[in-house]
Amino acid sequence: EPRLPSAVDFESPAEPPTSPALDIALDALPVEEDLNAGLLGSLSQPPPSSPEAVDVGDYRVVASIGRGGMGEIFLGRALTGPRQGELAALKVLSHYTEEDESALDMLLDEARILAHIDHPGVLRVLDFGRAHGKYFLASEYLEGRPLVRIMIEAYSREGGLEHGWVAALGSLVAEGLYAAHTARLPDGTPL
Repeated sequence: EPRLPSAVDFESPAEPPTSPALDIALDALPVEEDLNAGLLGSLSQPPPSSPEAVDVGDYRVVASIGRGGMGEIFLGRALTGPRQGELAALKVLSHYTEEDESALDMLLDEARILAHIDHPGVLRVLDFGRAHGKYFLASEYLEGRPLVRIMIEAYSREGGLEHGWVAALGSLVAEGLYAAHTARLPDGTPL
């Protein structure tokens, strides 16, 4: 069995990091429209507490929010601990087999690397574990409309995306990539 990251790997920073690009991007977003169009806009009640409800580790699954090559992404709500009641994105590995450990290796690498990156443009890892025979990675949940939807809507009308918004978003993405590529372990070893 692979070595799972410990809880120490996922501790939150004392203060959330800030970024000028993040402030610009947040100011440029159509906040009212995005809040009403996001996934949570359609969720008026807390997650179900019936016996049929699905739990993944210490999280109650609220909804399926996407699928990818490695598995499925769920919106979950923390059931216990200091984050009780908070939302998280749960990546559940669905294709892991004992014979093919490449998907698990990729998920473990993702968890280990993200655990050492502290930047507002990179989601923080909250938890990693195994539940119901499947490995999962819990990270911060970023509420809002998917970028691809914003782009499709913007380019379907004249003018496209505002240049300031694109520049702010591009700057934030570049800062996040720089943080990821320069991150180091506590002993200074590059990731």
